[in-house]
Amino acid sequence: MHKCFCEYQKMVILQSAKIGELTPLMEAAINPAVQLTDDLIAAYAGMAMDGIHRYGRWNIFNPTALMLAAAYNNVDSVRKLINTKEVRMQNAHGWTALMYASVNGHTECVKLLRDVEAGLQCLDGMTALIEAAQHGKTEVVQLLLEKEGGLSTNECFEHGSGFTALMAACRSNHYDAAKLLYDLEKGMTQPDGWTALMWAASEGQYRCVRLMMPAEAGMVINESSEEFRGWTAMTWAVSNGNIDCAELLIKDELDKSKNDILRIIQTSDDLSSDQIRQCKDLLM
Repeated sequence: MHKCFCEYQKMVILQSAKIGELTPLMEAAINPAVQLTDDLIAAYAGMAMDGIHRYGRWNIFNPTALMLAAAYNNVDSVRKLINTKEVRMQNAHGWTALMYASVNGHTECVKLLRDVEAGLQCLDGMTALIEAAQHGKTEVVQLLLEKEGGLSTNECFEHGSGFTALMAACRSNHYDAAKLLYDLEKGMTQPDGWTALMWAASEGQYRCVRLMMPAEAGMVINESSEEFRGWTAMTWAVSNGNIDCAELLIKDELDKSKNDILRIIQTSDDLSSDQIRQCKDLLM
């Protein structure tokens, strides 16, 4: 069993700097104009900020100097800090320097960090690869695919356990990333049967639906979900009003989906009259 966030948080022990303050090593790590010396490393390596550092649209919780260097794409600082005790450190949420480099698409930093930090997971099971796929960082996906492909989230994740990088790419409509992940992760399911195709269909991601159909069309939500048992990707598409995606799936999934779609048409308050008419046309 995976432990949830509140339990894990107690297990992450970091030596803290003063609340909200960067150490001199952190300042040097994010500012190329400041020399990152051996003396700074000896004095401050392994310390984490007690608080949040704002970088662009990101809140970086309890960062170390290496995490900040990776987030800011300071390759020289990453290179110097990668052989210190900061490598493989995780903050209170489980994030690593590799994750910050990946989510920002900093490929050179990813190349430096992947051999030493790949495989580490956040408290909810998220990986650097899943973050990269979710944010459409295709080059990073290519770099991490071999080392992290096939890993998935745990039950603390907002979309449940078993959520893969391919699912993340399909849900967010990052088609090129999904293509890279296809061969390795196609057919993987979450415990209740959710697939990458279902994520694409439910979110209306037309190109990703077409990509995933050959591998996953016909798969259904299993008996662990009483409310949605037997639902297909086509059913999810109809439920969310994504009629164009549902049309793609008629040949492969209509027989399995028809009864559930009829119930949706009869009971849904979310579909417009035009969408209901289109759904009825699908069933003819």
